[in-house]
Amino acid sequence: MEFDKDQDFEENNVVESHGGHLSDIVDYDAKWEELVGGIMGYNKFLTEINHGEDKFVNKFNIFNCLGYEDSEFTVKAMNNDKHSPLHLIFEEDLEHKIRYDKISFGTVGPRFRFKSLRDYYKLSFRVKHKNGDLLKVERSCYLFRLDENGAPLSHLVLWEVSQNPSPFVELSYYSPHYKSMIKNFYEENCIMLGLKFTPKEKEILEYKNRQYTNKEIQGLLNSSSIRTVEKHIENIMKKMKISFLERGQNIQINSIREVLYYSKKFGLYPFY
Repeated sequence: MEFDKDQDFEENNVVESHGGHLSDIVDYDAKWEELVGGIMGYNKFLTEINHGEDKFVNKFNIFNCLGYEDSEFTVKAMNNDKHSPLHLIFEEDLEHKIRYDKISFGTVGPRFRFKSLRDYYKLSFRVKHKNGDLLKVERSCYLFRLDENGAPLSHLVLWEVSQNPSPFVELSYYSPHYKSMIKNFYEENCIMLGLKFTPKEKEILEYKNRQYTNKEIQGLLNSSSIRTVEKHIENIMKKMKISFLERGQNIQINSIREVLYYSKKFGLYPFY
């Protein structure tokens, strides 16, 4: 998992709107054409998703990047829906992509209001090119069309395609509220997975990710016994095993290496 501070949002040809809203920009279609004009080559494409209908209403350059016709590249295909003739996401990434999206869509709501075409979140995962190749996409989601009250009607998605896909679904937030959003994400994600780590367990996970030995962690925690550290690690393993079994996933976790791998795989703790 990865989270980032606010940065220069013009790098993707998407610019900050006046006052944080596009209420003064009446012609959204002209804005779309302006953004399309900045997309060139075979590794970037652009889509717009209507919130109410949950479907793509605008698409550009998909065929050059992934080989699919516009009619084939649908929201259902991107969610591997059973009613879709095409399943475009690598199956192993699907549950994480859907879960991260659900949390992030809620995050950009009233509590952490994103500014249209400025704040965004980026999700990277594996997709299948029509020729069968497995590729990595980095998908940056921005609010786009707003109604007269500033409520979102659609969001704009910039997709960037690359080789050498990662085995992990990775999430980044680009917003002045990123610290609160990080905290909110991990709370919601653990709730959805039925997991609850204690503050001490989270601290030990962080130390183990930084490759501290149990003896070193004992000193950092001012613990009287190394067995206390080992017991915390055993509890972490037990909680993860129970969570996975309750979800019908027979995942074996018998070492700290496996704990760290699946913690990153499921987004259980911020390793950054």
